[in-house]
Amino acid sequence: MVYAQENPDPDPTQPSPMAEAMRWVSVVTSVSLEMVVPALVGAWIDRSLGSSFAVWIGLVLGPILGFWHLMVLTGVSGSGKSKSEKPENR
Repeated sequence: MVYAQENPDPDPTQPSPMAEAMRWVSVVTSVSLEMVVPALVGAWIDRSLGSSFAVWIGLVLGPILGFWHLMVLTGVSGSGKSKSEKPENR
């Protein structure tokens, strides 16, 4: 059986692949919760108060908050230029 050899000189400045994967799992989880939790809170408020508008507010604000956070995390700005770009390269 042939086993994959590890890189003998890994770059100490780069995170391991498992650390990078776990970081993305946490990002995806937090963004998805930001989209769903406002609707759930709105449904709870509607049941508590006997109203029917809070769930709709949560359904609108949740995806807006989630997409905004996703754009912040990925570095997308309104001008179409990445925040990681240096000013002299723009």
